[in-house]
Parts: sequence; C-alpha cells; structure tokens
Amino acid sequence: MPYQAQRLGEWWNLQGGQGLFYYVGLSLAVGAAVLIAWLKGSRLGYQWRAVREDQQAARALGIDVLAAKMKAALISSAMTAVGGVFYAFYYNSLFPAQVFGIGRSIELMLAPIVGGLGTIFGPVVGRVHPHAAGRALDRRAGAARRQCARRQGAVLRPDLDAGHLRSAGRGVALAGARLRARRPAARSGLMTALLAVEAVSKRFRGLQALAGVSLQVAPGELFAIIGPNGAGKTTLFNMIAGEIAPDQGTIAFAGERIDGLAPDRICARGIARTFQLVRPFPALSVEDNVVIGALLHHPAVAVARAHARDILRRLDLFDKRAQPASALTLPDRKRLEVARALATKPRLLLLDEVMAGLRPTETDRMIAILRELNAQGLTILLTEHVMRAVMALATRVLVLHHGAAIAQGPPQAVVRDPAVVHSYLGAEAF
Repeated sequence: MPYQAQRLGEWWNLQGGQGLFYYVGLSLAVGAAVLIAWLKGSRLGYQWRAVREDQQAARALGIDVLAAKMKAALISSAMTAVGGVFYAFYYNSLFPAQVFGIGRSIELMLAPIVGGLGTIFGPVVGRVHPHAAGRALDRRAGAARRQCARRQGAVLRPDLDAGHLRSAGRGVALAGARLRARRPAARSGLMTALLAVEAVSKRFRGLQALAGVSLQVAPGELFAIIGPNGAGKTTLFNMIAGEIAPDQGTIAFAGERIDGLAPDRICARGIARTFQLVRPFPALSVEDNVVIGALLHHPAVAVARAHARDILRRLDLFDKRAQPASALTLPDRKRLEVARALATKPRLLLLDEVMAGLRPTETDRMIAILRELNAQGLTILLTEHVMRAVMALATRVLVLHHGAAIAQGPPQAVVRDPAVVHSYLGAEAF
C-alpha cells in the first residue's frame, strides 16, 4: 500500500510537480469549449454571426449591435482573465515581455486563422501547428543570429519599440449611445393611420434630399412610392426605418413618434425592411438567415427555427434552406430578404425596389407573393420602378421628384397627372 501511494504521488506530481496544473488547464480548456459550443447555438450566438456579417442588416432585424458587441467583449474578457490567473500561478511571476510581447499577440491571432474562424476546435489545432513551427524557427533564427554575431563581433538586440504597441491601439474608437429626448404624445389625428409622416425634410450638405414630404398609410394598405432615381425614395425609407433622422418633421407609427429611434428599436415596434441592394448574410445558410429574424420574438432557437421554416415554405425557399445565402440567384436573394423581414413578425413591411432586376416571370411571382401577404392583413409600403407591379398592387401612390411630393392618390389618377407624366413617366407611357 505504501508503494502504491508513492506511485500515486509520483503520478500526481508529474513533470516536477506540474501535474496539477496540467489537469486544471485541461479542465479549463474543456469548459471553454463547452461554453463556446453552447454560445454558438444560442440566440446570442446567432446575433453575433449576424453582426459579423452585416451590422446594418443586423440592426434592421432588431439586433442591438452595441449590446451584442459589449456582451462578446465581456465574455471574452472573463475567459481571458481566468486564463491569465492560471498562467500567473503556473509561472509564479509575470513580466511585461512575457505577457504583452508582440510575438504572443501574433500567436493568439494566428490560431483561429490557421485552424478556422467560426469553429470550436479549429483554434486549438491552429495553436499547436504554429507553436511547433515557431519553436523550430526560433531555434534556427537563434543559431543564425549567434553565428552572425560572432562574425561581426556584435550582439544583436531584438528589443521592440513600445511605440509600435501604443500606435496599434490608436484606431480603437469609443462607441457612444445616442441621446434621445422625451417624445411628446402623438396628436389624435395620427391615431387612424398606422404610419404617419408629416412634413419631413432632409439635407445632405448642399443636397436637399427631401423637402416637406407627408404621407399616411392605413392599416392593411399597400402604399407605393415612385419617382426617378435620386428623387428621395430611399432617403425616406431610411428615415422611417431609423437609419437617419429627419432634419424637420415627424414620423409616427401606431400613434407614437419613432423619428430618431435606432433601427433595432423600430424593428422591435413592428417595422421590418428590405434593402435596395440585397444584403443577406452571405456566409450563413438560407435557414439561419431567417432564424436570426425570427429570434426577435422567439428567444428559443428551436421555436425560431420552426417559424423560419414555415416562412421558407411560403416563399418557395424551403428546398434551399441548407445552401449558403451567397449561392442563391438574385430572385432567390430577393425572396430571402422578404422572408427574413417577415420572420420579425412586422405590422408594416418596407420593400425597397424588391422587383428591380427581375425578369417578367419572376416579377409576376413576387407580385403574387406580395398580394397574398397584403390579403392576409400585412401593411406594405414599397418603392418601385416597375410600374406594372405598382398598378397591380398599390391602393395609393406617392410620387417624389427632386425630394418633393408632386402627386398622391389612387394609381390610375396619379399616372395621368400632367406633372407625373412630364417628370417621371413620359408621354410615351400612354
């Protein structure tokens, strides 16, 4: 028995008494891998991937980008702190060059790059190979330096200028939260409209993008905004969606002021949008793109995935759910953006030229989808150049020209307005 106890002690004090550190380090590594795997499949993990792919599109899906980044920084800092404590106990002392050396930073950055970004065990594999290669290179470089020093009679000093480390941190900017004033209560005249835009104006230096534009969209309506390129349609959309704030005027949704709110807060209130230039998350699958939108109101990933699959079936994308979004054709990417917006369960859907670049058969397919969504009670506000689609879908039309509204009313009346014919449609349209 004493002999067995002695052998057990020798096993525990493996390699000069460092056995305990080996098992503690292994436990920490396994715990970190389990935590990362759980985070990757969580709601927060999906939000991080969306922020990594496209921050503007992530905000449009109700994701607070600043909060997501702060959570990532806090979790990674906590894990780094635990590793630092273990590191300090292992060596019993720490020196600046030992912890903050440029070589150490390069090794930490190379590990996920070599092993594979976005993977769990890739950084582990990536850490082993560069470390082994680095040790071999260090030995060769050390021998070469010693030989060179002997020949020249000089001692080489591989010191690093601390200024390099200081300059590396100068590009870090502090994120500030937007200060918002308390909003006054909406007037009773706005309560009948789901969306009420009153006399909004926006100037970009010398360019007057919008000048006193007003419109009201009733619940269940399909309202269209048309006009030539540069008329201010996308600027108006961006103001409604919260990307930019109006210089003058007000925007109310469901009787409450929303002008000046962040895009994620506006999406949470029930306004979803698509982009003129489609912005799917290219590295994610079609299904995961829609799951991220569904996570706004379904925190459980399994429930969000079921909701996403229902939407994919409605938009004929279910068979392509496992494909990366980057592999889709333009018509499929257009429908994917609509599906992703629908996953947030909007009360108002903003469609920015969703039929641009589509062939006639694909345009007819999108018209059928939008007509069905509107028939189910979804309020839609769209900007579009395809007049055939506007005439087939819209109940009312607003025409913008040089940032000003020149006509508004039923589509059949608007297209015959002399100002609209002269500035946008042209006499040849008739």
